Amino acid sequence: MRDLAIHARLAARPVAAMAGLFLLVALLRVWDTFWLRSDQRFGEQVVAKGAGLLLVLAYLWLSGVGMAGIGFQGRNWQHAVLVGGGVMLAGLGAGYLVEWLSLAASGARPSLLLSVRGYALVPKEGAAAAVGAGAVVVLLGNAVNSFLEEGLFRGVMMGHLVPVLGPTRANLLQAALFGIWHLVWPLREVLDGSMGISTALGLGAGYTVLSFLIGLAFGWLLQGTGSLWAPWVAHTLNNSAYNVLQIVTAAGVEGTMGLRAAVVTVVVAALSRLL
Repeated sequence: MRDLAIHARLAARPVAAMAGLFLLVALLRVWDTFWLRSDQRFGEQVVAKGAGLLLVLAYLWLSGVGMAGIGFQGRNWQHAVLVGGGVMLAGLGAGYLVEWLSLAASGARPSLLLSVRGYALVPKEGAAAAVGAGAVVVLLGNAVNSFLEEGLFRGVMMGHLVPVLGPTRANLLQAALFGIWHLVWPLREVLDGSMGISTALGLGAGYTVLSFLIGLAFGWLLQGTGSLWAPWVAHTLNNSAYNVLQIVTAAGVEGTMGLRAAVVTVVVAALSRLL
């Protein structure tokens, strides 16, 4: 495990300030998800992500830490990008392969499709938009979202919590909060009437567990490389792949994305733990 000295200055700030920042960004996310719904207008939750990132940047500026202080430093970033990207590409390769083989074994004749899809807890039927201008919005949104979530959960949170709880418990806590962070989506499906409560409970539990595990993996990537660039590039690649590379059959988008996500998460977590 690499030295976590990158968190030294941030750790001197009160943990209460970190909790306040998390609460502000979380409230902004809830407001956008349930009321503003910028993702339905632009294909990405641009308001919550953009404003949330600005809040994190403002916190880092006011605390005198800066982006480098939480791990976005300039030194050795190339190594971190290669490690994070390599780990995620291995996970994605395994996930897509397992999903493909599963569909092929059932006689569904799967194929790959480059298309742009916004967020959906359950794949929707019908054609997606062709790759083009929409892809630019989605990919930029993923990059911004990764800066926000990695800066908040793995950067600010672990920077405060590691000196108090130690690296293992700090990683577990931030990953648990990262899992809870994603509960807004199944809840919105229920409130919109597009999903029953029992279905949402099952999918929500699975989605939260996978988010918790990938949060752990991203924490291990940070600890193993000493740089937040590793989980940032892994996070961006993961989200972008789900947005632009689909496995489809003659019946449309299959509901097997959960299998792919589970395989990706397990492989990425296992490889990250070995660093």
